[in-house]
Amino acid sequence: TIGKKLVLCFAAMLIAMFGLGYSSWYSMGKLGSLLDTAVNKTATKLALSGHLGNTLTSMGSTERGTVIRAAMKDTGKVEQYGQVFDQKVVEADNDLKELRPMLITEVGRQAAETIVTGLAAWQSAHREFYAACKTSKNASVPMGIFVDKIVPIETTTQQAVQKLVQIQKDLNEAAAKEAADSSSSARWIAFVLLGACLAVGSTGLFVVRQINRVLHRVAVNMAEGAD
Repeated sequence: TIGKKLVLCFAAMLIAMFGLGYSSWYSMGKLGSLLDTAVNKTATKLALSGHLGNTLTSMGSTERGTVIRAAMKDTGKVEQYGQVFDQKVVEADNDLKELRPMLITEVGRQAAETIVTGLAAWQSAHREFYAACKTSKNASVPMGIFVDKIVPIETTTQQAVQKLVQIQKDLNEAAAKEAADSSSSARWIAFVLLGACLAVGSTGLFVVRQINRVLHRVAVNMAEGAD
């Protein structure tokens, strides 16, 4: 009947429009989530990892400056470098406290644990190294501690930081690829649903025209009958 045809067309268009709206809503939500992860989480972890690496580099440079000043018998500079080292240790600890809860991969957590262990070992070696710089008359003693204990620890911790940085870069690349795939899928779904809307709309227009013809024919027959 005429009523059923119109209801079916309207229902089909309503379903297609609902599908288009839901698809757009879902795609926007997913892209928003990916953007939030990339900007507010991964980028933050990348920044913290970079700052941690710079802090460890400064710690290593401070140790090198300390051993040089110790050889020159510059006690004042040795003490100054010791204070700088302590400040850098605090900065590294703060970075790790903020960074560790944000790590989502097991490899990242293991790298952070390596840094924590390395920092503890570094501080222990630094106390021995610093005492030797201040008291030993033989410059080879603090130099030996620096080469044998501090340099290997510094190398290990820096490698762990580099691993953390690379993990965050890989996560960013994966998020970018997922966002691109999601955007592409959303476009195709939108195209299909728009095509469905056009098809249903065309069908509805065809039905209405057919109904108009029938009604026109009925009206003509009724007019002729009345004459």
